Amino acid sequence: MAGRYRNPSYRQYLPQELLDELRAVSKATHLRVQQIVRVAVQRFLRKLRSPS
Repeated sequence: MAGRYRNPSYRQYLPQELLDELRAVSKATHLRVQQIVRVAVQRFLRKLRSPS
């Protein structure tokens, strides 16, 4: 998805401000997703380690 905005054809008719905004949003989303995944993995590992 991020690669689509780096496409030169998009730059022709999208203002730079919008491109910067999209980049910032995608970066924030990516960080949030990373955080969720990290917590999920930690919980999963904790469950595996603890005797059920």
